[in-house]
Amino acid sequence: MLEEGFIRSHADPCLYIRDGSDMDKVIFVTVWVDDLIVVCRFLTTMDKFKTAVMDKFKMKDLGEIGYCLGMEIKREPGKLLLSQAKYIHDVLE
Repeated sequence: MLEEGFIRSHADPCLYIRDGSDMDKVIFVTVWVDDLIVVCRFLTTMDKFKTAVMDKFKMKDLGEIGYCLGMEIKREPGKLLLSQAKYIHDVLE
Protein backbone atom coordinates (compact mmCIF):
# COMPACT_ATOMS: atom_id res chain seq x y z
CA MET A 1 0.00 0.00 0.00
CA LEU A 2 2.84 2.34 0.82
CA GLU A 3 4.39 1.69 -2.61
CA GLU A 4 1.13 2.88 -4.20
CA GLY A 5 1.31 6.22 -2.34
CA PHE A 6 -0.99 5.40 0.56
CA ILE A 7 -0.57 6.61 4.14
CA ARG A 8 -1.66 4.42 7.05
CA SER A 9 -4.28 6.06 9.26
CA HIS A 10 -3.26 6.95 12.80
CA ALA A 11 -6.84 6.34 13.95
CA ASP A 12 -7.17 2.83 12.49
CA PRO A 13 -4.22 0.70 11.35
CA CYS A 14 -6.48 -1.14 8.88
CA LEU A 15 -7.27 2.07 6.96
CA TYR A 16 -5.03 3.40 4.21
CA ILE A 17 -5.60 6.75 2.52
CA ARG A 18 -4.20 8.09 -0.73
CA ASP A 19 -4.80 11.79 -1.00
CA GLY A 20 -4.18 13.72 -4.15
CA SER A 21 -4.38 17.26 -5.36
CA ASP A 22 -7.31 16.16 -7.53
CA MET A 23 -10.46 14.66 -6.00
CA ASP A 24 -10.31 11.88 -8.59
CA LYS A 25 -7.17 10.52 -6.92
CA VAL A 26 -8.49 10.34 -3.34
CA ILE A 27 -9.06 6.73 -2.29
CA PHE A 28 -9.68 4.91 1.00
CA VAL A 29 -8.82 1.24 1.44
CA THR A 30 -9.52 -0.89 4.49
CA VAL A 31 -7.63 -4.14 4.87
CA TRP A 32 -9.22 -6.88 6.98
CA VAL A 33 -7.29 -10.16 6.98
CA ASP A 34 -7.40 -10.97 3.23
CA ASP A 35 -10.23 -8.63 2.20
CA LEU A 36 -10.02 -5.10 0.88
CA ILE A 37 -12.80 -2.53 0.89
CA VAL A 38 -12.13 0.26 -1.58
CA VAL A 39 -13.97 3.59 -1.42
CA CYS A 40 -13.45 6.44 -3.84
CA ARG A 41 -15.42 8.98 -5.79
CA PHE A 42 -14.84 7.71 -9.32
CA LEU A 43 -14.96 4.19 -10.77
CA THR A 44 -11.95 4.94 -12.97
CA THR A 45 -9.89 5.57 -9.83
CA MET A 46 -11.06 2.27 -8.36
CA ASP A 47 -10.34 0.39 -11.59
CA LYS A 48 -6.77 1.77 -11.71
CA PHE A 49 -6.21 0.76 -8.08
CA LYS A 50 -7.60 -2.75 -8.60
CA THR A 51 -5.46 -3.23 -11.69
CA ALA A 52 -2.33 -2.19 -9.77
CA VAL A 53 -3.13 -4.59 -6.90
CA MET A 54 -4.02 -7.47 -9.26
CA ASP A 55 -0.69 -7.00 -11.04
CA LYS A 56 1.09 -7.71 -7.74
CA PHE A 57 -1.19 -10.23 -6.01
CA LYS A 58 -3.47 -13.07 -6.99
CA MET A 59 -6.96 -11.85 -6.14
CA LYS A 60 -10.51 -11.70 -7.37
CA ASP A 61 -12.97 -8.84 -7.45
CA LEU A 62 -16.13 -9.71 -5.52
CA GLY A 63 -17.98 -6.67 -6.84
CA GLU A 64 -19.92 -4.10 -4.92
CA ILE A 65 -19.97 -4.69 -1.17
CA GLY A 66 -23.26 -5.60 0.44
CA TYR A 67 -22.34 -7.02 3.86
CA CYS A 68 -19.21 -6.80 6.01
CA LEU A 69 -18.48 -7.40 9.69
CA GLY A 70 -22.14 -7.40 10.64
CA MET A 71 -23.04 -4.31 8.62
CA GLU A 72 -25.36 -4.20 5.64
CA ILE A 73 -24.12 -1.64 3.14
CA LYS A 74 -26.42 -0.06 0.57
CA ARG A 75 -25.87 2.77 -1.88
CA GLU A 76 -28.39 5.33 -2.99
CA PRO A 77 -27.66 8.40 -5.10
CA GLY A 78 -25.47 10.62 -2.95
CA LYS A 79 -25.77 8.34 0.10
CA LEU A 80 -24.08 5.37 1.69
CA LEU A 81 -26.41 3.57 4.11
CA LEU A 82 -25.17 1.30 6.91
CA SER A 83 -27.45 -0.96 8.93
CA GLN A 84 -27.01 -3.76 11.45
CA ALA A 85 -30.60 -5.02 11.17
CA LYS A 86 -29.57 -8.40 9.71
CA TYR A 87 -26.88 -8.87 12.36
CA ILE A 88 -29.31 -8.02 15.16
CA HIS A 89 -31.91 -10.37 13.72
CA ASP A 90 -29.35 -13.20 13.46
CA VAL A 91 -28.20 -12.65 17.06
CA LEU A 92 -31.76 -12.68 18.36
CA GLU A 93 -32.52 -15.95 16.56
